[in-house]
Amino acid sequence: ICGARRKWRGLFNITLGGNEGFYRTLVAMALCAHPVVCGRWGDDWQMVVAVVSLTVYVNNTAVIAGKTFRCALGKNGITHDKKEGDNATPIGRFPLRCVYYRPDVFSVPPKTGLPLYALTPEDGWCDDVASPDYNTFVKLPYAARHEKLWRDDALYDLIIVVGYNDAPVVVGKGSAIFIHLARENFAGTEGCFAFTRDDLEWIVERLGAGDEIEIVEKDF
Repeated sequence: ICGARRKWRGLFNITLGGNEGFYRTLVAMALCAHPVVCGRWGDDWQMVVAVVSLTVYVNNTAVIAGKTFRCALGKNGITHDKKEGDNATPIGRFPLRCVYYRPDVFSVPPKTGLPLYALTPEDGWCDDVASPDYNTFVKLPYAARHEKLWRDDALYDLIIVVGYNDAPVVVGKGSAIFIHLARENFAGTEGCFAFTRDDLEWIVERLGAGDEIEIVEKDF
């Protein structure tokens, strides 16, 4: 009764026919069993079910498409009250905006359904609370405080931009929350999420428009 788009990545279209009462019960049970699933009834008993694409647990475990991964979180854990420079990962559900990659590292661009951009040495991200460009992509040289996206190490060879504190931007509530490559020992981040290169490439390939990340306050 259902067909999935892109391997569990987000939307399932279910057309109900025949015994509608049975399918109503079936769908209701599924929605109750999965707290991150929501349903909408449309014309001709067609329902769309949206699923959070990437779920991250406090014990440094992430799950997508039924597969689990180790990941690094903020050096100071997770928080409901994110502040600039606190080295903590924000709790909540956030959209995934786009992917950046290093073209000198990836001879073939990564596969993804998200908007994809090649980085240049002039790319940066403003983290200066005194700047009107706070928590936005900027071009270098740039006078206010910022992060360089073209790094000397490999951490930003592949980045997913998390839509945290960007609609609207609240000054001081945190900036530059990315999903990026992990250090070899999975050391804590400045608030971002970090995965191995192989794992992040696998995840990026399965993401598309409308997908989200959710950080939950429990172990997997």
